[in-house]
Amino acid sequence: MTESPSPLARLAAADRLIEGTRVLKPRVHVALCVGVAVAVWFLPDSAVRPVTVIETLILPVTGVVAARILGRDAWLYSEIGSEIADRPSVTAYTRGLVLGYAAGGALALAGALLVPESWLRYLVGAAALWALWSGWRKEQEVREARRLRERSGQEPWYAEYRTLIEERRRQLS
Repeated sequence: MTESPSPLARLAAADRLIEGTRVLKPRVHVALCVGVAVAVWFLPDSAVRPVTVIETLILPVTGVVAARILGRDAWLYSEIGSEIADRPSVTAYTRGLVLGYAAGGALALAGALLVPESWLRYLVGAAALWALWSGWRKEQEVREARRLRERSGQEPWYAEYRTLIEERRRQLS
């Protein structure tokens, strides 16, 4: 049986989610996916693959560019409420994010380049449906995270949490 996370750990995860969605905006990604899914049906056949490749690379490239900020946030809010003393560095978090986004982008690019052209329009539409579902789910998670942050403001341990976060911010400076 696993332990439920401490209130500090839950609040840290909520803050990390909120900060992450400020950098990588899910609504922008959803709008892009849906826009491309609609556009590929109006484009000539010769333009479908290049548009699909460009659309496939936007999120991974954005993730790699934003990895430094996301890695900093991951470090800032990591291991709060646990007894782990030896945390990975900001650089380790950032490298992990860069590798993850690069690997995901490489797989998506390979798929966009290797899939037969006759399938691309349908697969882009399926990806847009997945993006809609994923974006809706992310919005729900962010709403819940904001509610948790709001409720936590009245808790007796909240001042300790804010002090810890501010101390970590100073360490990053």
